[in-house]
Amino acid sequence: MRRASSSTASLYVGSGIQSICLGFLVERGGWQWLPVFVVPFALVGFLFALKIWNNLPDATKKYNADDKRLKQGLTLPEIPLP
Repeated sequence: MRRASSSTASLYVGSGIQSICLGFLVERGGWQWLPVFVVPFALVGFLFALKIWNNLPDATKKYNADDKRLKQGLTLPEIPLP
């Protein structure tokens, strides 16, 4: 619970800092500075997403390794026909 509340607090602090900086830029230089401010953050987020794109949690990797149906290539349980 404590971890979630600290993440939420940092989200609000980050949003507040961003809104102050963006307000300052737009007020002084106009809306043409919006992409200059936003694009670097979008690129950093994109790089983080690329890094973790195919990563799985350790528990999921263990489950996938232990699941015999995945090793056999079956996705649905076999149902015997009468």
